[in-house]
Amino acid sequence: NKTINDPLAKKLRNILREENINLNIPVVFSEELPIKKDDINSLVTVPSIAGIYITSYIINSVITVS
Repeated sequence: NKTINDPLAKKLRNILREENINLNIPVVFSEELPIKKDDINSLVTVPSIAGIYITSYIINSVITVS
């Protein structure tokens, strides 16, 4: 619930609020401003790095719980 410059996260938060779902969900996001273009593309390494961050978070969560 603390992302910035992310229109998709904003829309998702609005939907979750309407459904009365807890917004305390960890996410990976970039603080960069979105680029207004007709094409939707990203550098191939960016989604991979986000996946690595998410995986690291999950593994660390499991290790600390066990």
